[in-house]
Amino acid sequence: MDDKKLDFSDIPELTSDYLKTLKKVTPREFYKVTPIKESCHIMLDKDVLDFFGKGTKRGYQTRINEALREYMSEHINEYHA
Repeated sequence: MDDKKLDFSDIPELTSDYLKTLKKVTPREFYKVTPIKESCHIMLDKDVLDFFGKGTKRGYQTRINEALREYMSEHINEYHA
């Protein structure tokens, strides 16, 4: 679409008075907090550990943590209802 055909009539004019009413927004990444790691001992099936790369690749614990975090974010309301 040609820019000249765009309708900007519903956008407020950027006057200095209007700009004073706006508040500054900082991206969420700025406030991102790294969770504190805590050591724990869990027993996992060998095929689960193999899937995440224990014994062959570095970072298997990180991959397991990421999978658990993804599950947690998808089911958070079920556990905190």
